[in-house]
Amino acid sequence: MTAVHQRPPRLDGDDTCPVRWARSIAGELAAGAVATEEARTPTREVVEQLRDAGLFSLTLPKALGGAEADPATVMAVVEEVSWADPSVGWALMIGQGSGFLGWGSQELGQRVVGTTPDPLIACALAPMGDGTLLSAEETGGDEPGYRLSGRWAINSGCRHADWFIAAFAKKTEGVDSPQWGEDVVRFAVLPADRVRVLDTWHVLGLRGSGSDDVEIDGVEVPHSMTFSPFFEAGEHDGPLYRLSYFAFLMTMMGGFSAGLARRAVDEVFDLAGTPGGPDLADTDTQVELWRLDADRRAARLLLADATARVWDEVRASGAAAPETRALYAGAVQHSQRVAERVVDGAFALVGAAGLHDDHPLQRTWRDVHAAGAHLAFGLVAERRMARVVYLGDHSMQYMI
Repeated sequence: MTAVHQRPPRLDGDDTCPVRWARSIAGELAAGAVATEEARTPTREVVEQLRDAGLFSLTLPKALGGAEADPATVMAVVEEVSWADPSVGWALMIGQGSGFLGWGSQELGQRVVGTTPDPLIACALAPMGDGTLLSAEETGGDEPGYRLSGRWAINSGCRHADWFIAAFAKKTEGVDSPQWGEDVVRFAVLPADRVRVLDTWHVLGLRGSGSDDVEIDGVEVPHSMTFSPFFEAGEHDGPLYRLSYFAFLMTMMGGFSAGLARRAVDEVFDLAGTPGGPDLADTDTQVELWRLDADRRAARLLLADATARVWDEVRASGAAAPETRALYAGAVQHSQRVAERVVDGAFALVGAAGLHDDHPLQRTWRDVHAAGAHLAFGLVAERRMARVVYLGDHSMQYMI
């Protein structure tokens, strides 16, 4: 019966430097998870620890001082940190938005890293504000720009951010806004002191991710500090920035759910033999845990395969086909759904032992379901992927 109590192995096999470092601090992050929730944001010490190790710059272009890491490495790092503390893992995952600078101009990126090396960037990627077009004469400078106003929800890591990326809908006075499919949405990059953080993050799950709303009121942003990942190629040539906007977003998000699913299975082993915990000598309990772990491992292998395929294709030809990108996104979406089922099953196996607020499994249950509310995991996004794969519909390929 001894073998029953052995934890299942990791599947990624990655032992690159950032992954080793993430694993080395996992215990420390896990021990501080309750304090992170109480603070409702990662502590400044944790943020700087991650920054000093370059983990907020995994996707930042090499030309800007970043690692420009491959997707498998990014996912493995996010998985390890999310296993330890899902809130910190989520904030680190969103912090990979520094990679969006790869779609901007060289000038834009240099202005950011010249002010803040290894920048921590909070991203509001849903266009919840307007950018009114301004002429160069109106801005009083040498180029046109936008007057940005609006309120953006769920800005993870915003309390420690140096910069913000805010998606906005272009607007011209007296002209109806164009429809999706046109070059309507741009991303603005602006320093944190131009953004007001609102104390709104009082939630069920991911409590420690610091995902407050932010407000921008009439801030002028020059055109050179904006970019469009949908319709413009960036000036940075690395394959990471040829993935497409949505595929890059999937690279950011892929490791999170894998980390939580693995943590849930590990917690079942840790609770075995404790009062009220699962009885792993019971055959039915063994079978149920085996099924949960098989689902977790299968989803992780599918994710690894889809990641390798999209990366090989974009490196070979400079772009990945819509079908390849859709299957990649589908693997990330599937990983999230499987993680929800695995965490639910683990929670049922441990019974009352996992009910306490400070227990990792209870926190994992809340966090995985909070993550599932993200638009990237929603039915609308899944429908887009299915239409591409089964109907060959490329009409919205800028969102694939």
